[in-house]
Amino acid sequence: MPNRFYTPGHYIRLVHSGSQYFETLCHLIDSAQETIHLQVYIFDEDETGEMVLDHLIKASARGIHVFFMVDGYGSAKLSPGFRNRMQKAGIRFRFFSPVSVFKSINAGRRLHQKICLADSKKALVGGINISDKYRGSEKVKPWLDFALYIEGPLCNDLEEACQNIWGKRYIRKR
Repeated sequence: MPNRFYTPGHYIRLVHSGSQYFETLCHLIDSAQETIHLQVYIFDEDETGEMVLDHLIKASARGIHVFFMVDGYGSAKLSPGFRNRMQKAGIRFRFFSPVSVFKSINAGRRLHQKICLADSKKALVGGINISDKYRGSEKVKPWLDFALYIEGPLCNDLEEACQNIWGKRYIRKR
């Protein structure tokens, strides 16, 4: 199998947690022309979560297909009202492996990836969740974490990964 990570045609840069990450994330969402995949472990209903949700709602209103998935354990506290706002806005939302008292078979299978992919062309991939902790404020430093901003052919592989997770096909085809 060819080494796709070092092929020509990629632009990759390191993005730090805090305002740099969230400005890049919101710009990525705002610049999408067709589709957005957002998959995260933790999405908190705080100021940062509201900000990101606002950008997703605006993208959906522009006719962008938004596929938004959070982990069923890491984001279990999302309120029904919050989820209803997404669905009413036309955002396709679902939990990855929802936690249930009656279903313990996949209790250990979690969605730890943090990815936002726009139009299969631009992506943010890293360890940063959607929460005030990762964004920080004037008084509190953000949790230290990083992501990569990627443009280029690698985004096709990221699209495949997002579609497989969304479609509950967890094992890579090739």
